[in-house]
Amino acid sequence: MFPINHCELFYLIKIYRMIYVVNQFSLGLIFKSIKDYMLHKNQEKCKSDPDFGEDTLNDNNQIENLKYINYFIKIMRVIIIILNLCFFSGMSWILICKIEYRYIGGDRDNFIKSFGLENYSPINLGILSTYFMFTTLSAVGFGDFYPRNDLERIIICFVFVIGIRVFGFILGVFLEMIE
Repeated sequence: MFPINHCELFYLIKIYRMIYVVNQFSLGLIFKSIKDYMLHKNQEKCKSDPDFGEDTLNDNNQIENLKYINYFIKIMRVIIIILNLCFFSGMSWILICKIEYRYIGGDRDNFIKSFGLENYSPINLGILSTYFMFTTLSAVGFGDFYPRNDLERIIICFVFVIGIRVFGFILGVFLEMIE
């Protein structure tokens, strides 16, 4: 049998903490720091070159660059959220499958047994489960890994619903950038 140890639960707690860090990734603070830096830089140029402030033909405030930086930061935030969600849900999936494998029945057809994951290292399980959840949440589902019994199928149905919400969130972020 393949035991469930306290390290796997510890990894889930660490992933939850990573989600908290993503929430602290405040676009307003980052963008304010960039604007303050550019303002300070322009003020120094105005002191050394008085004509710099009177030049109306050039974009001295670099507004276009600030807009692109803002878009880049928003896209990176979405990518970090998606990766964290896939990793957290993937590790939760593996934990559920291990509990099912150990306590409900190891001789029953399930995700762990069917794909020979009993001897995988924690790192390989993390990569595989993240990949599985990424394909499941994006509704691509390549078919190389899939739920093997009714309990796993029910859980994956809920994951599909979460995937639809994630897709809606991503579209909302991109629509906000277009406006």
